This record gives sequence, structure tokens and C-alpha cells, in this order.
Amino acid sequence: MAAMVGFGRWLFRVPGSRSLKEKRSVVRSLRDRLRSRFSVSISETDFQDDVQRAELAAALAASDRVLAESLLSKLDEAICSDPRIFIIERELRVVRIGGATPRAEWGEPWRDDDFPG
Repeated sequence: MAAMVGFGRWLFRVPGSRSLKEKRSVVRSLRDRLRSRFSVSISETDFQDDVQRAELAAALAASDRVLAESLLSKLDEAICSDPRIFIIERELRVVRIGGATPRAEWGEPWRDDDFPG
């Protein structure tokens, strides 16, 4: 069975920040809250040395496209509604990966031909 992987990237400003310490506090709190609430992999990916700009990127896996899109949409809504930040740019994508079903059953050894290609 194929898996669906959702990716999101948000570039934003932290308008009230006057130091890296203030910005990092906002980014860390947002990142940790999202990671806990949505069980996603999320990380600050750019502008670590900028006092007001930041970028977060997130990835999630789901069993079908509808679920991946729903989770990504809820994550996007949570980020965009945070009053401490101002969204500059965002990108959301869902991609299908895999699709080959391995023939090995539980307890059987894997063979090279279980994964075509």
C-alpha cells in the first residue's frame, strides 16, 4: 500500500522580537506546541541568525491523501492563527510514495525481489 507524505513550509516574521533570544523563544514554543499537538516532525530550517524572520518546515505521514491533507490543513491553521507571528509565505504539499506490496509475511525473511525496482 502506498503512503502519503505531507510537507509544509512557513516563512514568517516575529514582529515584537528585538533579540535572537526573544525570537527563539517564540519559535521554540510554537514548534514544541505543534510537535506535541499534531505528532509531526517540525524544525526551524532557515534564518536562525535573523532577529525577526524564521522558517519552520514540517513533515507527516498518513495512510491516505484525505487524512494527510486534513492534518496538514489543521497544522497550517494552527500556525497561521498564532498572534505572535506574521506569515510571509507558506507552501503545503502532499505526495504519494511507495505502492508496491511486499510479499513477505510476518516471520518470513525478506528477499531482494520483495521490492521491485
